[in-house]
Amino acid sequence: MYPFIRMGWQIFKHRNDPPLPPGGVHESSHYCLPWDLDLWRELNNGRTLTLYDLGRIPLAKRIGLIPALRRATGG
Repeated sequence: MYPFIRMGWQIFKHRNDPPLPPGGVHESSHYCLPWDLDLWRELNNGRTLTLYDLGRIPLAKRIGLIPALRRATGG
């Protein structure tokens, strides 16, 4: 299962957070849910990286990376 609901939740949760300087710290917490586990009841590397990305999306918004990428790509 792809974590679209989790991504939407993170964007909603951090929508009004103040901007950060480029070296600022963004903190977010994530839970390992049962469907994140593999057959050996471990969080595999692919899902770990996906959870890390869920923290990077609000960070990119807060430091101004998303608007900069839109300007650079003409979007």
